[in-house]
Amino acid sequence: MHISEMRAGSASSRILESISFLEREGLRVPATIILSATGIGGTAAGTNSTSEITKILGGRLDPERGYKITVIADEEAGLKGNEMGAAPSNHAGRGEIVPRLISQMLGELCASHKIPAGSRAVIIIQETVIPKLAGAAFTKNPVDGSDELIIEATLSQSDSVGKEGAGTMRWVLKKGSWIERTQTNELWVLPVINQVARDAKAIARRIKEPLSLEWAYDGESLVWLRSKQISSIGTVDIYSNKLSKERMPGIVKPLVWSISIPLVNDAWRRLFTDLIGPNSLDSSKFTKLFYYRAYFNMGVVGNVFELLGMPRESLEMIVGESSGRSRPRFKPSPKLLAFLPRVFIFFFQHFLSFRKTEGFLKEQEVRYRPFHPSRIAEMGGEEALTAVKELFRINGEAAYYIIINQLKRGIFTASIKYMMKYNKIHESKLSDALAGGHIEEIDPQKALGALNCEFNRLDQGARDKILEGGYRDLEAHPELMGFRSSVSEFMSKFGHLSDSGNDFSIPHWHEDPDLVLKMIISSSQQRTNVPKTNPLFQIKNAFQRGLAHYLVKKTERAMKIADRVTFTFTYGTSLFRDAFLRLGSILVSKGMLESPDDVFYLYFKELSEAIRSPRHSGTYREKVISRKLEIEQFRNLELPEVIYGDLPLPVASKKYSAKRLKGIATSRGYAEGVARVTRGVADFSRVKEGEIVVIPYSDVAWTPILAKAGAIVSESGGLLSHCSVVAREFGIPAVVGVKDAMSIRDGAKVAVDAYSGVVMMLD
Repeated sequence: MHISEMRAGSASSRILESISFLEREGLRVPATIILSATGIGGTAAGTNSTSEITKILGGRLDPERGYKITVIADEEAGLKGNEMGAAPSNHAGRGEIVPRLISQMLGELCASHKIPAGSRAVIIIQETVIPKLAGAAFTKNPVDGSDELIIEATLSQSDSVGKEGAGTMRWVLKKGSWIERTQTNELWVLPVINQVARDAKAIARRIKEPLSLEWAYDGESLVWLRSKQISSIGTVDIYSNKLSKERMPGIVKPLVWSISIPLVNDAWRRLFTDLIGPNSLDSSKFTKLFYYRAYFNMGVVGNVFELLGMPRESLEMIVGESSGRSRPRFKPSPKLLAFLPRVFIFFFQHFLSFRKTEGFLKEQEVRYRPFHPSRIAEMGGEEALTAVKELFRINGEAAYYIIINQLKRGIFTASIKYMMKYNKIHESKLSDALAGGHIEEIDPQKALGALNCEFNRLDQGARDKILEGGYRDLEAHPELMGFRSSVSEFMSKFGHLSDSGNDFSIPHWHEDPDLVLKMIISSSQQRTNVPKTNPLFQIKNAFQRGLAHYLVKKTERAMKIADRVTFTFTYGTSLFRDAFLRLGSILVSKGMLESPDDVFYLYFKELSEAIRSPRHSGTYREKVISRKLEIEQFRNLELPEVIYGDLPLPVASKKYSAKRLKGIATSRGYAEGVARVTRGVADFSRVKEGEIVVIPYSDVAWTPILAKAGAIVSESGGLLSHCSVVAREFGIPAVVGVKDAMSIRDGAKVAVDAYSGVVMMLD
């Protein structure tokens, strides 16, 4: 084994550079010596290294002062963290015993991590800071990579940072606001934490990589001990159902997933391509199905934001995390310059002019004519499949214009809100400001109200006949033909509507005319609209008042066109239902399905194969029955608005969630299995591969057992706890600081959500 002092520029100088960086930033750092040990492993790290270390240090340590020693296996020198568990081992002692401690710690590191002969290690010797408060700051969340500053601290007189079992305090700063903080009676703590936050944010502005920063407060000033890149952090896909709750709420049946989701995804990809040009975006990855619920991949949006020079964390506003005083700022990047011509053309075509959308609406009406329901009802199998493919192309165009015009409406409405706020007009007046942004001709409620008035103008006898009979009975009464004609006209215009305009598996109004009749009878009569004064037109400043007139006119027009596009798209979606019910009827006649409605439980590829199959197969019936049972099983699951990663939440965690324990997620992932409560080394032999290891605390000696875990649950600790570091290195889900974790029954079935920090008892 050879030990030498580490120098800048050497292969193992990362830690030296990190400490030098803190000093260059004008921050106080303790006196530090860093050594490099080569040729360790096997039996090389023995006591014979003590004299060599003493010689190298050469009296540079004060025998009476305290020093903290950390030994870390050097991954840059060829060790693989996931295999070696290159976690730190910390000891402290007076200067006179430092060489002996280093020799001992090298031996411990080699033994506990089974380091092969010929490896390297980094030895950090820092003058001890006796802290009143010590901890760590993370410039990004190491679990999911989100843009938030996390600070952990422990009140202690010990020189070991992040010591477990001492009650870790925690603060989380996001967008300028503390979204999590520990209450303490020590009034001096919060000013120290604020100083930690200011310094850490300043460092983060200069260094783009996510960092963990160790610090201590000695009662007089803040001392920064070390900075380290968070190597375990990675890009994790963030799936949100915030948008899908509006566009595709609830259970999504297989056939709807096969058609409606790709249709919308392709429209989004077309939008992105218009903005940034040819790209490698894969539209099939824009969405994911979790227990038959649609979730949009907001990470894809984040990629596009970055390309356009916008902060990646802007996607947090889309998933509903818009709290805080500080908002993501637009920071133009050099890449943006290449996209500016495309962005300007796109903005001119779609935002400064309405002609493109109005032209689309005229053409779309013509495109839909060959697919009238009466014609679809006469189609054969191949013809109906061809019709579906053509409708997919036509409705894809409509989906694109829906997105464009919803964005346009949102941007114009936001400009109105800003003007109202600037002129101190309350947001509750927004409806008065945009009272003209409504199209009564395509408003079913307006039409229902008019029919209700017509119903109430009938004599009592005629109304009784309608109440006692149904829609089809109207033909039997000549005196009701006028009313029936009005209802038929309503059905012709609005009969394609349903509870969800994107889910063609839901019956449309024209399929249940009696329901429509009940809606007419129970509808409220229309009130005469009282003209209201637009509050924006009362602004005294002439220029602002003129601008308000322009913006109101543009916004109201954008609202009307967006509604027209949506109404048109909904009609196109209804044609899918007609085509698929026709295909379902064909499969019923072939003995492959029980009912035409069963077709919605097949994926489109399966449906195409069934239509073209020359033989009658019962396989499709079995698939339908299985999926119906599965959907019923998942129907009442309460899934979160945001899911991190591609692995779904354990099903059982939502089915049996009577008892939950909460902690801090420190290594991302989901896991479900048997809990093995482990109190010490004597319990290690009981742990089987993949079990949920429950521990009171952790230390370097626990590493072999932690490496076997399917997930780690610790009663104490924080982001820098040994088990947290090991979990991130090995890719094991971990939740720490779980109060009463050791009360979990050994052998119980548990689920670990290491994104939200929840441990759930399943039995």
